[in-house]
Amino acid sequence: MEKYGERLVNVRYRNDQEQRKRYITVEIIVAAYPWDRHGSDHAPFRKPADRIGIRVAGYETDIREKVKKAGGIWRPRQQLWELPYAQIKRLQLEDRIVEGFEKPISQP
Repeated sequence: MEKYGERLVNVRYRNDQEQRKRYITVEIIVAAYPWDRHGSDHAPFRKPADRIGIRVAGYETDIREKVKKAGGIWRPRQQLWELPYAQIKRLQLEDRIVEGFEKPISQP
């Protein structure tokens, strides 16, 4: 505890009878950050090929054309564009992602 403080998680002792040695190992926390498995407060893990929905206003014609050229598909019922996450990152449109409208590549 003196050396690692709050970062200390576990201490293990192992005895080697042949060499007559005792080994002490420690498990420590090296990093901690917020995580929510449902993605409500923090962005979920996304694969580059996952298809994600983004919002583009009708008057944003330049952005709309870039999205189309990147393989975007218009979803009229949801009123959003769907395209691979890798393209969203490339176009720097992460702030337009609509949470909850995601199609992981593992889905048909």
